[in-house]
Amino acid sequence: EKKKVELIDLRHLDARQMASLNHLYDLESELARLQIERDLAEKIYVEVSQRYAVSRLEVVGRSAELALIDPAVAADRPRSRQVARNTVVGAVIGFSFGLVGVLVWQATVRSRRGRVS
Repeated sequence: EKKKVELIDLRHLDARQMASLNHLYDLESELARLQIERDLAEKIYVEVSQRYAVSRLEVVGRSAELALIDPAVAADRPRSRQVARNTVVGAVIGFSFGLVGVLVWQATVRSRRGRVS
């Protein structure tokens, strides 16, 4: 109140200027609050990132290490890919699935015809 009276009497401020000053003070307090929130959020972020880095290091420390016991040995002679046998087996399996599909389809068509008649 003392500052307000001093501003009005000494500086000759009117009501419009006082409203502007009040608005300025409100904005300053809002800015101070936002800066405090930002600082707090920054501290939390730094703490969480440090915890994350520590936890990653702990996981790496606990994980099993891969050890190479013996080096790979090359084959003495090339292995056959058995392309002809694999093709025949694939064709037989494909034909079997197709036959089963046709039989199921025929059974559903016959059952529908039986219901309609």
